[in-house]
Amino acid sequence: PSWNTEVAIKVPKAELIADAENRHRITVEAEAWTELGLHPHIAYCYYVQVLNGVLLMVVEYVDGGNLAEWIGQHGQSADLKTKLDLAIQFCHGLEHAHGKGLIHRDIKPSNVLLTQNGQLKLTDFGIVRVGGAAADCRGADTQSEFDRQWPKTVAAILAMDPDVIGVNEIENDGY
Repeated sequence: PSWNTEVAIKVPKAELIADAENRHRITVEAEAWTELGLHPHIAYCYYVQVLNGVLLMVVEYVDGGNLAEWIGQHGQSADLKTKLDLAIQFCHGLEHAHGKGLIHRDIKPSNVLLTQNGQLKLTDFGIVRVGGAAADCRGADTQSEFDRQWPKTVAAILAMDPDVIGVNEIENDGY
């Protein structure tokens, strides 16, 4: 039987899972993503499977591209109502993840997907903090990284000058 559902299959780069510690960390992060459950503003991770030694993440397929692309095409011309709607959807997704004890540590416009009808979905929970313990092995301060990244994404959605919301030194991700 078919689910009649399109999915995306994410496979970590071979060099990221070459050593056992990174492979374990990525597996823990992926499993934490599945535990978020269904939410309208998070791309759902159906399951995580290791097949022939390859870690596969089966994720909801989102058909409208990412926020970085949207900003490049519509950011300056979009009306304020649309920008605020996207910013609010973004915040609802983050609120759900935080309520489940998961902090997304790689927030950027390319990790925010959009459906063709304008529904926003957070994705790529690849650098997360789970249940108060950092799952990321790079040792960055989780809360500081989160505090630094989310206002930039909201500013990008609104196409605002980051200084208006108190964010300095915006990194350019090419949008």
